[in-house]
Amino acid sequence: MVVSKKKCFRVLTTMLCLLLLMVQLTTMVFAGSIYEYVYDSNNRLAQMLKDGQPVKSFTYDAVGNLISVKEIFRLNFQRPSVSYNRNQEVLYHHQPRMEQGYFASHASKNILPKEIATGTMQYWGVTPFPGPIEVTSERHWEGETSVRVTLADNQDYLAAEVPLQGGEAGNIYTFSTYVQAEAGTRIHLLALHDTSAVTACSSIAADGSWQRLTCNSEAKFNSDGKIIMRYGIQVEAESTETKLVYLDGLQFEKQPDVTAWVSPNRVGKAVGLENAYSNLYAAFYWLDGQHDWKSYATESATGTGSVRADTQRIEIEKTDSSSGRFGYQQNKNWITLPTGGILTDSFWIRKQSVAPGAKFKLANDYEQKDGTTLNDVGLEINLETMVIETSNGGTATISEQGGGWYQVVFTTTSQSNLRGMSSLFIEGAEAKVSLEWVRKENNPVATSFAPGFGGKENLAINLNKPVKTKSQGTWEQLVYIDETLLQSRTGSLFVLEKMLDSYGIRFHHDAYLKQWVVHTYNDFNQMSTLTFSNAQTPVGWHRIALTWNPAALTAYVDGVRVATVPSPKLPSQIYPTIYIGDSGSSKQLDTLHEDIRFSSIARSAEELASSFIAHQPLPIDEFTIFKTDFDQL
Repeated sequence: MVVSKKKCFRVLTTMLCLLLLMVQLTTMVFAGSIYEYVYDSNNRLAQMLKDGQPVKSFTYDAVGNLISVKEIFRLNFQRPSVSYNRNQEVLYHHQPRMEQGYFASHASKNILPKEIATGTMQYWGVTPFPGPIEVTSERHWEGETSVRVTLADNQDYLAAEVPLQGGEAGNIYTFSTYVQAEAGTRIHLLALHDTSAVTACSSIAADGSWQRLTCNSEAKFNSDGKIIMRYGIQVEAESTETKLVYLDGLQFEKQPDVTAWVSPNRVGKAVGLENAYSNLYAAFYWLDGQHDWKSYATESATGTGSVRADTQRIEIEKTDSSSGRFGYQQNKNWITLPTGGILTDSFWIRKQSVAPGAKFKLANDYEQKDGTTLNDVGLEINLETMVIETSNGGTATISEQGGGWYQVVFTTTSQSNLRGMSSLFIEGAEAKVSLEWVRKENNPVATSFAPGFGGKENLAINLNKPVKTKSQGTWEQLVYIDETLLQSRTGSLFVLEKMLDSYGIRFHHDAYLKQWVVHTYNDFNQMSTLTFSNAQTPVGWHRIALTWNPAALTAYVDGVRVATVPSPKLPSQIYPTIYIGDSGSSKQLDTLHEDIRFSSIARSAEELASSFIAHQPLPIDEFTIFKTDFDQL
């Protein structure tokens, strides 16, 4: 490869020029940092990494001329303490919580988890199934594996159960899969609501290649009250000889029309940012300084149990059939809440043995702000069916987590100034359960578990230098809005500083006034204010955009203008540190952020509307200062 020194110096730094002249050099140390250089198939420099993180990317035209050098800014995530995500996986100081993002849940995208869609789904036979069902790497439509089914009969059924993620009964959903089988085999895709409701959707005559089957069907509640879809595959063959059928590329969509295949590993995840909350069950002021749960029994009920301090794991076994209670309890005195407020209990539960009639209960004593005392505020779980009910107000949810575990969350509906006893127990019959991650928070939403104290999470974009904006720009992002955020969470969506610790543009939610607020500041700290109501952001994913220039400050929700302020006060530059989800010091929104783009121009209303309608990740263009989908975190 030959590169002229004159041309090289025009477009690259001295160090990069040296690398192009010495192509064989891929790693070097400079000023205490390790630089790595990645080349494309034409031996052109494609990317530069500093200490393992991408910092520059290089683009070439069709004939190989360098046309752009793009800086890649780093995301800096920090948490003061080791914590756990909602699946109870350990998360360390610089490891953010990644959850299902907008593009993994939108109607035109595949909402199956990657491990299901790409060939490791576990199938079960509707009728006794003679042949093995196994994951194999010997062939696949996409990815690395498929499911191989061995048929020893000339007609067999195979079914897959798909739990809906946020689905609604009565909605139409679409399922599709790729199938490969030898000629002489006919394959039918069926919708199986129950044993009496089977709908034939589509059929193919196999020809030895990968072929696609699709099915549109209505979601139903099953006998347990869960929203599911069951899809069956019926295989017919001309002979009874052993045959192999391969399944891969499963796609499940929240819409009545099938779209082109979307691999889940191509769609984004969202980053979740949580506030810092203590576990009141482990805090020093609980139980007058006592950290231990105490054995609790009524009506001579008997049982055994144990408590582990670090993860608050509690084993409870009620050994008699009386109607009495057996379990554990904290606190016999009224304790003042640190600030007063909404309280949330959360825990995981797994049943080990259950006799008919056994129930598990959470019971709290609270005093409300008006002085009213409420006893046995909490929930009841029927251990046979795992159906949950609340008692004396509040809201409760129970969600299956796998391995026999269920996650339970209970939130009071009114604010309390005092708290009294909290009890966890079995009543009604013999049973044995395990509890894990037991937590009480002075917070309207359950955060992820941390032993004792979960540190506030911060996420910042670190630009290399201040950005001269010429008093114009655009911020776009997807954000998940839930009912708790709308009613009780105050915090920043993002903050652009004009200098260190000095706001330039702050976009935040005000829970007290039930509205979104944008403050902008010029270099003399003169301020402009824009507001719009919660009604513009109902529960769900929304694409939020804010544009600014000397003529107007304008907010958009889902491509529609919702508020504008003429002649706003604006900063002339943006400081290198940009905060996402908070302002570096104030409370987070405790929500999900996805697909962020910061631009050097005020993008038009037409472009913002088109971006929303496209339902695609935002592109990078010549006006993009920063773009992230968080996939690199």
